[in-house]
Amino acid sequence: MTGRCNVCGWSDRFLRLDRGREGTVCRNCGSTSRDRAVAHAFARVLDEDQAVFRWTYRLKTRLLDSGTRGSLAMYFRMKFDCRGTELPYDDETFDFVVAADVFDRAGRDIEAIGEVQRVLKSGGYLVLTAPHDGDLIDVMRAPDFYAERIAVDVPEFGIAPQSVFVGRKDRPVALSPARALRAGSTGPMIPFRLFVALKYGKHPFSPVRDFCPYNFVRGFPHLFRDARHARSR
Repeated sequence: MTGRCNVCGWSDRFLRLDRGREGTVCRNCGSTSRDRAVAHAFARVLDEDQAVFRWTYRLKTRLLDSGTRGSLAMYFRMKFDCRGTELPYDDETFDFVVAADVFDRAGRDIEAIGEVQRVLKSGGYLVLTAPHDGDLIDVMRAPDFYAERIAVDVPEFGIAPQSVFVGRKDRPVALSPARALRAGSTGPMIPFRLFVALKYGKHPFSPVRDFCPYNFVRGFPHLFRDARHARSR
């Protein structure tokens, strides 16, 4: 399967096609089908039509990220005032919450989603995936919380059929239409790849033909831009 990654913008053949939501791996950034489904739904919330690495910087927008990994988590930390789940938070702290496959025990879903609803600001969004669909949509809905289930199946982004749940506090869910990605360059992945090489002892997505001096130099402007924004925080 070939297509374009909506996380890093890379266009080429995806790997590990037989692993469902955790497969269809991008050869450039390592994102999976599930990562790109989260990015696809979140892009509709934000009305973004570019790969995640080219999203507008929202450094004053608070994002609670629970469960995303790899390149998607890295880009979220670049683009938002991104926090983890290690600390307790006050009511109405976050503009967005992303929960990727952390709701996996139906008996605790009600308690966990209630906590998410508590820390969201009025009008804030929850983007959620789970290994089971179950009755999550019913659990999410409350008198002051609206929710929709989005069936995501986007072969051109390498996204296998799956569900993404989007909820909003105090207001109905408002999503922009699904759109093709605007033309753009590929995000720099050299730092992420070095991390993978050190952690695993080898690159798990080989053969990687784009790991070359040309792509490293091409990524420098984006690295410098991200560094400038990081300093401004």
